[in-house]
Amino acid sequence: MATLQHLITTAPHVPMPLGGFVHRAVPGLLNRATATFNRPAIAEAAARLAKLEAQLQHMAKAHAGPSANTIPPILHFVYGLKQREVFPYYAKLAVLSALHHHPGWQAMFHLGHEPTGPHWQSLKPRLILNPVPALDYFGIAPLKHHAHKADVIRLLALQHIGGVYMDIDTLTQKSFSPLNAEKFVMGIQPALPGQPGGLCNAIMLARPQAAFTSLWLAQHRHFRSRGTDWLWDFMSVKTPAQLARKNPNLITVLKPKALFDPLWNTVEETLFSETPVANALPNFAFHLWNNMISAKLDSIDPHYIKTSNSLYAQIARPVAKAFGEI
Repeated sequence: MATLQHLITTAPHVPMPLGGFVHRAVPGLLNRATATFNRPAIAEAAARLAKLEAQLQHMAKAHAGPSANTIPPILHFVYGLKQREVFPYYAKLAVLSALHHHPGWQAMFHLGHEPTGPHWQSLKPRLILNPVPALDYFGIAPLKHHAHKADVIRLLALQHIGGVYMDIDTLTQKSFSPLNAEKFVMGIQPALPGQPGGLCNAIMLARPQAAFTSLWLAQHRHFRSRGTDWLWDFMSVKTPAQLARKNPNLITVLKPKALFDPLWNTVEETLFSETPVANALPNFAFHLWNNMISAKLDSIDPHYIKTSNSLYAQIARPVAKAFGEI
């Protein structure tokens, strides 16, 4: 596990004119000024949020873990907030690999638009489905991009229910059970030249009602990104790193090789080369960075898993065999 000093040097704080802790009053004022002209939409969003939280509270009671002092055996996925689409095979493997390495655990799917296709239909009976409403605001902060709406929903699921959240472009290699006693767990997203790192929210573990989750959700009142702009990952990657610096007792920070190494710039050559650079990597799971290698991921099918020599196929093959996919 990473030391706080390693986190600080890997994900340095970068002062920004909007958002975060340095100038957080500015976006708060801007959001309040904008809210004056959008009161009906904000009120509607608040009603939707209240409904979603009531759903999550009900699910928390129905699927409570063995102890409030441990991370419950529940896997969370968020999907379909943009539009209805065909469910890809790599997404099915994300869920199956997580279930394979966590026997007896439950998988919850928090859905905007239900996907289509044979992979979804065969996976659906294994899931607990939770339809989620469109969240255009969180408080008075506008949420313009579906990815930012998903950021909020995953935190709400962890706050009320707890468990393990995973993006749909992941692959689990081994159980998270050694981390069950932690309060909140994230992994370092390493820095690249000209790009500060942070803590990535693509994979997270949390007890229900964890203090770190509450602190992070509270920061969303300062949210100002309008989509794929310069504030794109400020709330999802940089903000949790800042919170971790201020509250190291509330979070366990894992080294990059636990979750987020390789990064997007090397993931294809590391995991999908037919001449793998390594026979094995120590990760609990891998983030596949779909936005960067979507063509490769979309090409994955059962035949690829059965015949490829890539590290990805080698990790996924026992999973596919266990579930009768190959």
